[in-house]
Amino acid sequence: MFTLLMIRPFIPKFLSETYGYGDFEIGLFGSISFAGSVILGILLGKLGDKLGKSYSLAISMSIYSVSILILLTSGGCSLLALSAFLSGVSYISWSLMSAIIGPLAPESARARWISVPQTISMAVSFMAPYVGGILYGLWAPLPFIVTIVSCITMAVIALCKMKL
Repeated sequence: MFTLLMIRPFIPKFLSETYGYGDFEIGLFGSISFAGSVILGILLGKLGDKLGKSYSLAISMSIYSVSILILLTSGGCSLLALSAFLSGVSYISWSLMSAIIGPLAPESARARWISVPQTISMAVSFMAPYVGGILYGLWAPLPFIVTIVSCITMAVIALCKMKL
């Protein structure tokens, strides 16, 4: 989750500096992203119920990687709108992780099993934008590339866990 939060503050900056988009367009992309979160969240939830939650997590990480790749390689409004829509899956990752962790926990400690990892994740993630800023300062696409690699790695791990 660290890398998901690492790039979030830099997406508007990247859109402005790299492609010349203004506040209105960047805001519109943000709204499209939240619409994607709602629609893709429902679809991935249903997919998780049928095929397994780890599979849904792997698919969401893969979709997010594709969305970032589109962001990095296309300045066209239509493709960036698609990228924004697909990037909505990043907002449901915590829900998917909770859905995976919850059933593993004993009933008496379920809330603690879910809340402690999320709290630790968020506590560590407060540093994510700083790391993203350092990487962005070195080369603007770098934090995005790191996130793509990280998401693909997490997707592979989730798929491997399914097969065990």
